[in-house]
Amino acid sequence: MKAIFRLFLIALFVTGCAAAQQVQWPVKLDKLAAKASEVVDVQLDQHMLAMANRFMSDDKDDQEAKGLIKNLHGIYVKSFEFDKDNEYDPADVEEIRAQLRSPEWTRIVGVVSKKDNEKVEVYVRQLNNQISGMVVLAQEPRELTFVNLDGPISPDQLDKLGGNFGIPRVEMRDKAKPAPKAVPK
Repeated sequence: MKAIFRLFLIALFVTGCAAAQQVQWPVKLDKLAAKASEVVDVQLDQHMLAMANRFMSDDKDDQEAKGLIKNLHGIYVKSFEFDKDNEYDPADVEEIRAQLRSPEWTRIVGVVSKKDNEKVEVYVRQLNNQISGMVVLAQEPRELTFVNLDGPISPDQLDKLGGNFGIPRVEMRDKAKPAPKAVPK
């Protein structure tokens, strides 16, 4: 999954845009928790983010995250991990995807790995020519993850949220440094 999130971030940086509004999670997603071996459910509205901001430390990573969340209206994450493949119904994802088919939403990233049976989609919404948030849908045979960042966010800020609030940490390579060369065996 880290590879797919890395591809998502690369595509996001190339496109240079992002956006989202509060998406309504279908009620049946809560029923998936009974089937899942691990569940992450993060629901932080603007008031909770302000409170979380006060408890974050003064180290550099937390300071960057604090700067980002002060402008967000909410962070919402639902993630389910299962012991067996395909324990969730694709219709569960389709209900969210249907909300994102309206004219104000644009799918900016679609990554499909047939080899690993994984799919990641990123949808954005803009209001008054400004980024207003983002929705990420990630599907694997044993994992289903939805992330909704409600509020202004830019692609270069996104990686600063990784590892916080249930959002996966994605390792980003420094763009100024070339990729390491392979050493011949």
